[in-house]
Amino acid sequence: MSREQFIEADRRVRRYLCLILLLTASAAIGVGFALPAWAEAREWLRAHRGEGAIRSLVGLLVEAVVLGPLLLIPFLSVLWIDRRFGLRCPGCKRSVTLRGRYNEVLRTGRCCWCHQTLFEPGNAEKAEPDHAADRPCD
Repeated sequence: MSREQFIEADRRVRRYLCLILLLTASAAIGVGFALPAWAEAREWLRAHRGEGAIRSLVGLLVEAVVLGPLLLIPFLSVLWIDRRFGLRCPGCKRSVTLRGRYNEVLRTGRCCWCHQTLFEPGNAEKAEPDHAADRPCD
């Protein structure tokens, strides 16, 4: 892998993550606008079904069906985008585009987890001493 490949992969991962989060936020705002309609549906259920445990179970089921995927989309998309477009360290097989420290990896050219060399750092970075390799990522 080269320095340019790392920069391009990191930009690609960040671009897709921002897009997914924007779409998820838009869906959440849409659900927020739909809440008054849910209140009307609750009144309809109360008038036609009466009070009781069945109405509560139906309400919980509707909330779980609508809100569950809306909450899972960002988490699952992060994993999918990282596997599809991200880069992994050949030594420890961890992601260097998502979970790694971007500036540290770019400056040193090493994985911040196992310190394996991923690419040669640029000319300006070679003049500086490498103290980041002594520090753990956590």
